[in-house]
Amino acid sequence: MVLKNIGEIASNSTILLEIVTKDTGDNVLSVDQPVTAIIQRGIGDSAVVVDSVTLNTLNNGYSYQYEYKLNGLSEDVYFIIYKVLVNGNSYEETEMFSVKNNIIVNTFESSANMESSETDQTEPYAKNTKYVLPFDFQISTTLKVEENKVHITLDEGLKPNHTYIIYVTNQIQSVNTGEKLGGNYALNFSSSYSPLYASPLEVKSILKDIFFYFKMEDIYIALRNAGQKVHQLLRMTASANLTGFQLLTERDNTFFPASKYSVYQAANQLLNQLIIKMIYTREEDDDSTTITSVEGSNDSFVLGDFEVTKKSTESTGSSSGSDEPPEVIVLQRLIKENEQELKFWKDALMGRNARGYSNPISATSRGGVQAPESRDI
Repeated sequence: MVLKNIGEIASNSTILLEIVTKDTGDNVLSVDQPVTAIIQRGIGDSAVVVDSVTLNTLNNGYSYQYEYKLNGLSEDVYFIIYKVLVNGNSYEETEMFSVKNNIIVNTFESSANMESSETDQTEPYAKNTKYVLPFDFQISTTLKVEENKVHITLDEGLKPNHTYIIYVTNQIQSVNTGEKLGGNYALNFSSSYSPLYASPLEVKSILKDIFFYFKMEDIYIALRNAGQKVHQLLRMTASANLTGFQLLTERDNTFFPASKYSVYQAANQLLNQLIIKMIYTREEDDDSTTITSVEGSNDSFVLGDFEVTKKSTESTGSSSGSDEPPEVIVLQRLIKENEQELKFWKDALMGRNARGYSNPISATSRGGVQAPESRDI
């Protein structure tokens, strides 16, 4: 199952749980009982229930919402499972988010509060932009205003593995107060990643706490890239936007090794990205990777849930002999260990470790061969 990811959220935030009960024909569905949402925390390869709430019904009769306070949830991956009962049939919708303690709560600022927020530590949900892409990059949309919401529908539908940008101009203003937005803003989002044969939770089971050094978007991209490699290895269409693209199903013999290969391949890609960040991160880059030093020691550091102590040979006065940072050496060791599992599942995917795969078809042997007698005249 492919989960909908709603991003990284600060531990002291309030999130809006919302679901709309309409079918594909935009017809309202009557529910048999109140809509509920279950919040689960991912632990290893499983999940445990953290909380359960009942959503409030809005006046339109098909929208259900609930403002849920995270109340300082610890850093981890969480799932929101919406449960809806329609005509005796149960339906579920699952979303995923990750909690971070050190990120800034997002807000969307208007012209009225932008001047008074000089000392505020929040950053706008949408980035202020001075330009809008030309018409060649635009796609046809349909707008619908409902109370204080604007519904934007793409006429051609979303394409997988694409990034979309919504430009909101300063011409938007309030009907009641006449207040304008105060600038041009750009909001971007990504469509679904495909093919995906594993979830971020499975990657977390391998990377442990190192998992939290990465953005959820980076993890999904790594899993998508791994899925495309699976298709290439199996000589299947790799791009979800090309004709003939088809996903593997659980009935396929290659599905299970494909999912295992995707997890280890994605983990390897992420670990290599972390090495590059650690070596080449510029000082002015705000999105730098920070390795925590152990207090009171200049020879130890913490990388995820690994505490590493640097060792040297005092008798010879020599160290490990490598000019690379010790943190990079640790990551390289993790990559090397991970590659053993990666090779096994790659061979399983392609049938290379099946019984009898390496048996020779024919063989020749020479033994007891004597040199011919001399034929010199």
